[in-house]
Amino acid sequence: LILCILECLLHFLQNIAQYFNKWSFVYVGLYGYDYLTAGKKALELFRSRGWSTIINDNLVNRVLMLICLVVGALTGLVGMFLSSISGWAVPVLGEDPHGPMFLISCVIGFS
Repeated sequence: LILCILECLLHFLQNIAQYFNKWSFVYVGLYGYDYLTAGKKALELFRSRGWSTIINDNLVNRVLMLICLVVGALTGLVGMFLSSISGWAVPVLGEDPHGPMFLISCVIGFS
């Protein structure tokens, strides 16, 4: 009886856990579903295509990190460009403020 109850509880927890995954967030962004529907549809997609191993991969975090790096670099370039045009950073950062201004802007853009 206890094993039957435990099996029922584990099955219930497994059904709940399928809705909470990082792919649900991607599905919400792409298709505009609510979170629970997106979680169910994302798992159905992976199961139907045989891609269940992709769920364990860390692709979303890698893409988000790449986006942060690109935004940081672009912000650094804009900060460097603006400091070279206006010249306001010369009294603070020295005669050649381009490098430090790029790093400061890059950190701001990355965060």
